[in-house]
Amino acid sequence: MRSRDLQRPFHGVRRVGELGTLIERMESYSAVMVPGAFFCGPTAALLIGMPLPLALEEAPLLHVAVPWPDRAPRGAGVVGHKYMIDPSELTKLQGLVITTAARTWCDLAADLVLPDLVAAGDWVVRSGVPVDQIAALADRHPGQRGRRRRLEAVPLLDGRAESRKETHLRVLLIRAGLTAFVPNVEVVASGYRYRLDLAWAAKRIALEYQGGYHHDPTQWQRDMTRRSRLEAAGWTVVFVSSADLAAPDELVRRIRALIALRRDAKRP
Repeated sequence: MRSRDLQRPFHGVRRVGELGTLIERMESYSAVMVPGAFFCGPTAALLIGMPLPLALEEAPLLHVAVPWPDRAPRGAGVVGHKYMIDPSELTKLQGLVITTAARTWCDLAADLVLPDLVAAGDWVVRSGVPVDQIAALADRHPGQRGRRRRLEAVPLLDGRAESRKETHLRVLLIRAGLTAFVPNVEVVASGYRYRLDLAWAAKRIALEYQGGYHHDPTQWQRDMTRRSRLEAAGWTVVFVSSADLAAPDELVRRIRALIALRRDAKRP
């Protein structure tokens, strides 16, 4: 057990080779978890595929909890917690005990800013958990850290959202009072069916978030053709990038100006 070719990722754990993936780290640590312990927070979120900020995705620490009032786990590579938790808020995935998607989301409110929390919640709703179930759990959640943010996020959840950045854009617009934009609206233009990231159908304004894959030359050509067809059908299409989201006030001003122009265009 003291051989130099063995790795020591956690106290009491020895293994051959590095721990390259989240599941490998979780499986290794599960060998020394105390009875009743479970994975929670960012660790549970990443295992089930919930979208998180890059800093949390790349963090090497495992979040592990025990039921209150047991002593929270301690040790290198672990962030320990003790939670008041109902057994119904735990589940098993790939043989590992973790908090359910809804409970995980509630716990994340202590650490995520509102747009990221809503993006994670949109994923939970899209995975099949009803908003009213999430709302009930958020209301009775025993933790006070993040409570206000949880309750603020619940009315913003929308299972139609399909990407984290699209949600960030939607939350920005809602907080600016621009509540008419709806996620992933399907329209037909020039005989082609398209799904718009965010659309105000009455004014025919579409906001399309351009992620990194849109920089591919083939995808860029498709985007240009799509935009041309939509504009021929009377839509105004606005491409939004990460740089735009980094300057939210200026972006909102531009969108407001566009809305005013569309309103003026309809006057007799």
